[in-house]
Amino acid sequence: GGNFHVDYVATSLDQLKMSFVKMTMLSERRINFFLNHNQNQFRLFLQQQGIHASNSLICMENTGVYQQALCYFLSHQAYSLVVEAPQKVRRAFHQLAKNDHVDAQQIAEYAHRFVDQLHLWQPESKLLAQVKTLLSLREQFNEQLIMNLNLLGSLEKQFIRTPTAIDMV
Repeated sequence: GGNFHVDYVATSLDQLKMSFVKMTMLSERRINFFLNHNQNQFRLFLQQQGIHASNSLICMENTGVYQQALCYFLSHQAYSLVVEAPQKVRRAFHQLAKNDHVDAQQIAEYAHRFVDQLHLWQPESKLLAQVKTLLSLREQFNEQLIMNLNLLGSLEKQFIRTPTAIDMV
């Protein structure tokens, strides 16, 4: 690779972080609605902050399913994106204060300090995402089956049996 120069700008990233924080507090459906119906406004917001796909590295904390829509949106717009575990970012600093402004500064500084160790986020293949979902569902169904079998066993062992309750389970 060639030389990669990073300047972290806490003010711009702070504003961006706040937007991300507000977005992640919304339900996944609302995030998808926002990105599907306001993509042009969101692109304009990024451009107004001086954040262009050609010269920016966006680093954000992992918030689980709430960030997925945002990650896919940024990826499809050709932004370089890094998603880090929140505890990994916090371990790099000794400051205990916690608020959006401090978080934004720390994430920006973390990306700047560790740029050579960061791994760019890549979208999962559709097939892999579907397999993960199916495996998760299978695990949940197995847990429910065990719970129901345990419930049936306890109903059958009761001194005073209620046939209707046993038949229902």
